[in-house]
Amino acid sequence: MRLFAIVLGALSLSLSANVMAQGSASLESVQLNACRSINSFLLMRGEGVQDADVATFEQDLQGLTASFEQLPPDQHSALAPSYQYLLSVLAEGRRYGPHEDDMPWRYPSELGQALLTFLEAADQRSAEQADPLLHTALKLEFLTLQYSALAYFGYLDVNPLRGERYVNQNETVLLPELDAEMAQALPLMEQRQPQQASRLQANWSYVRAALGDFNSGKSGRVGNSGKPLAPLVTSRHARYLTEQLERMAAP
Repeated sequence: MRLFAIVLGALSLSLSANVMAQGSASLESVQLNACRSINSFLLMRGEGVQDADVATFEQDLQGLTASFEQLPPDQHSALAPSYQYLLSVLAEGRRYGPHEDDMPWRYPSELGQALLTFLEAADQRSAEQADPLLHTALKLEFLTLQYSALAYFGYLDVNPLRGERYVNQNETVLLPELDAEMAQALPLMEQRQPQQASRLQANWSYVRAALGDFNSGKSGRVGNSGKPLAPLVTSRHARYLTEQLERMAAP
């Protein structure tokens, strides 16, 4: 199984706080916010550092900070080194200009490794019986992040690490899992918000088609269909879905 090692982004703080329970729920929230922060960073750079994208990235980064600070002391202490390293690599990336040539060739791999190290450390400390809806949201954000990485950088490095956790998987495993999990989650989401039923279905149909078209083993910025990848729209639709899943998982 190939694991991407290159990665490289609005979630309100009140929404993040809603899902910050003790133990594994908090750890999942931190991982979710980390994926969102990196994806919005990719969108910010890839779309030319527009003001709206900068604001989304800063908001996501605040969400990550808030969720991390609400971890229990033992988890906070254990994850602090990888968390601080991730923040430092992000801070470095913000100093580069908006063009692809402004960024050193080594930087995407360093950012990807920083994220993966943090996610692996957090996921290893999560309880085995994690909230299924929150974990579905996490998988969706993580796979969307891989999609954005391919779209903006044009390739994914191969990492020899293997494992059964979501962070060790790409679309060949995560997408079938998401198919099964969203088939169960969507009716629950529609039941809670019947006025949003058509939007939920439309968003998932778009995201599913987009994620089904990309291939992490294929270099270039087009999907299997030959059409260009669309990370901005795909990320927006995926974010709407993960926010709804997050609300459903909130106690």
